[in-house]
Amino acid sequence: MPEWMQRATHAGTEAEAAMKKRSGVRKGESWVDRGDIGRAHFGLSRIDYPDDNHGLLLYIKSSLTGNESEFLKKYHADHPDFPNQSTAEQLYSETQFEAYRALGEHIARDLFREDLVGNWRNTTPVREWFCRLASRLLDA
Repeated sequence: MPEWMQRATHAGTEAEAAMKKRSGVRKGESWVDRGDIGRAHFGLSRIDYPDDNHGLLLYIKSSLTGNESEFLKKYHADHPDFPNQSTAEQLYSETQFEAYRALGEHIARDLFREDLVGNWRNTTPVREWFCRLASRLLDA
């Protein structure tokens, strides 16, 4: 197995523990507070490698946290399995497609909030965005 694949596999095996440890969700806690309403759309973890290098793992979960638009709340009320509906049926209705699109936009806006990444510009490098997220989400 190539070294890069071994490193990726190693990172994957440690991801769950790292997510619980460094994303605000503590070991033994759930990402879900009540019913099917979650605590966060994403978590960020730092992965430390034996050679003193590190990486960041951003986990994004299609989820509801309770601060979504009325459209998404109504769609969820009408379709309780949203946003975890089966993908076996590939022909989404226009409303279902719009619900997933709107949820994705909502989650993306959450990831670029000013309190997380400061005054973000489209010309700012992605590496800087990750550094800003890490400085606000991870323990020092």
